[in-house]
Amino acid sequence: ANRQFENKLIGYIVKIPGRVLGRLPKKSIWIGWDLFYCTVSVGIKIILMKTHIKKITVVHAIDIFAAYISLILKPLFNYRLILTVHFNESAAAELIENKLIKENGRLHKIIDNVEKNVLNKGDHIIFPADLICKNILNKYSPRKYSIIYNGTKMRNDISREGFEYERKKILLNVGTLEKRKNQIFLVEMFSQLLEINKEYELWLIGGGPDQKILIDLSERKNISSKIRFCGKVD
Repeated sequence: ANRQFENKLIGYIVKIPGRVLGRLPKKSIWIGWDLFYCTVSVGIKIILMKTHIKKITVVHAIDIFAAYISLILKPLFNYRLILTVHFNESAAAELIENKLIKENGRLHKIIDNVEKNVLNKGDHIIFPADLICKNILNKYSPRKYSIIYNGTKMRNDISREGFEYERKKILLNVGTLEKRKNQIFLVEMFSQLLEINKEYELWLIGGGPDQKILIDLSERKNISSKIRFCGKVD
């Protein structure tokens, strides 16, 4: 369950209001639209899917508003709802931290209510890390949950050659450049690595609110020539 449409033309058209509202100084208007758009688009997709598939067994959401509309439609179609959590403490807390909504404002209360519903009533919650699981269990009581880590445990099977590119050793980070991803810590550690071995480069894939902070940090540490900001990559 996601907000993306397979038809590129439809996908482009429905994103136009978001692009326009995203330019407004008051970002909470854009966030409100984004959450509304996510809810409606996922609801439409589930209903359309039902016209093509006899029985929907499982709906897997990676967004609490996608999960919320899936929860509302669940009694009609009798499927199981699985949610993978992608925030450290709460979705609202991260929006407040990025100054996109106001603490204790209307959107904050709506998001908290949605979060409470889906985390307590979803059939299965998946956490990608122990910390996220611990934070959520302190607030909510999921019916059933699992921790499924990102990445691989087979580190000894990864060859050294896999990290070499044009005789350089590349460290790669893929993700939005924001506080919860903690690339600031990564740059700090990278500067210490370069004191031991100057062969490495760090490539950061993605954009985000922390990009300027990271660029300034790399310049202060005189390692900007060793860090490549690649921006968003399809």
